[in-house]
Amino acid sequence: MTDLSEVLKSLSSLRRSELEEVKKRATFLLQHSMSVVESVEEEDWLLYGIMEELKRRGLHSGGDFRIRHASSHAGFQSQSERVRALLLEAVPGLSLSERRLLGMLAAESLATYISKWRPEPREVSRDNLLRYVGKVPEAIDSSFPDYLSAGMLASVLHHRASIEELNPGASRDALMR
Repeated sequence: MTDLSEVLKSLSSLRRSELEEVKKRATFLLQHSMSVVESVEEEDWLLYGIMEELKRRGLHSGGDFRIRHASSHAGFQSQSERVRALLLEAVPGLSLSERRLLGMLAAESLATYISKWRPEPREVSRDNLLRYVGKVPEAIDSSFPDYLSAGMLASVLHHRASIEELNPGASRDALMR
């Protein structure tokens, strides 16, 4: 019998207060034992890009923003996961900083895209960027026609990354051109 099997078997003999203590300890360990690599892999770099775009436009109210409940911004998590998977399939092997740059590119494209919708343009706001995150592929295609489908989006990222390498601290506006 493995250690886990023994632990699971012994749970049924514990009192309620002891089970609560096990629950608290397990929750603590889950929250604090995640390695840096796992947390980097799980980072929502698309949300990072959205927040950076809001800052660039002067629309960020400050402080950290996290989606705390599944009901808040319903559908964002699943849409973001789908879009990130699609983008990483189109541009594989990116480092964390390159993924963040891709998130910024995606967010800028989405903000431009929704602000030009016809017949009813949408206001660029946190709520609208989160609500329409599933439209990122269309937005990128609108900003960079056929780059995504042709597998050429990497060239845009590498160009923007090279601007930052040549001019560390370059304004974000220069990076996004």
